[in-house]
Amino acid sequence: MPYVLVEHVTDPERAARALEDRGSTYRAEGMRARGAGTFVMTDPSDLGSDRRRAESALGMYRSTWEVPGATVYLRLDYDPDWSKQNAAVAEAMAAAWRERDRRRMAVVPAVNAFAAAYFGWGSGHELADPIERPWSAADRRNFSDRARLLMNALAGLRMTEGTAPAEHVLIAAVEQGRVDADDERPEPFNGRYVVGTALEVAYGLSYVMHRHGEPHYDWLTEAVKAGIVGNS
Repeated sequence: MPYVLVEHVTDPERAARALEDRGSTYRAEGMRARGAGTFVMTDPSDLGSDRRRAESALGMYRSTWEVPGATVYLRLDYDPDWSKQNAAVAEAMAAAWRERDRRRMAVVPAVNAFAAAYFGWGSGHELADPIERPWSAADRRNFSDRARLLMNALAGLRMTEGTAPAEHVLIAAVEQGRVDADDERPEPFNGRYVVGTALEVAYGLSYVMHRHGEPHYDWLTEAVKAGIVGNS
């Protein structure tokens, strides 16, 4: 999945004035002409799928081009404006709610729904319940990959919709899922892990990843940190 850099303009007039103060009059004119919106700044072939290279480019572009009213983000080439991501999260959360009686295991249909909506995959790509049918090595990797993508998208709702929990709260849910080792013991209900919420899904993704998938705890925390600030 190649990366692109996008410029997300929320206040074109403010951004144009800031550019004029820097002496970038030509760019300021372009900012006013385009108006508000999300605009792709790089070709997918420029950054490819190398995360480190993409993050290095993000830092360079931000230091060079970012001004108040216009922010640069790292996105996937087919979803620069978060539209597919947000729609896929909605499908995932709906699946988690429909399967809420399964508690933490509801995240399996949730990642299936997310992948179907995000990538357009059919039922042949769905993961089975690992308790009923233990996963192969490929299934374990697939779940952890999808868990990372869904966690990133959940965290990203805070930037695009203003609805996700704060970064430290999401990471706390991930940490709790990682340390709860007993499959028979329900997760604690302390006023935060309410059925069907982003926190319960975050907890479940961590729990299932570490019991049935490939246990890459850092994948989830990095996904939260990237998503909170709007990066893929």
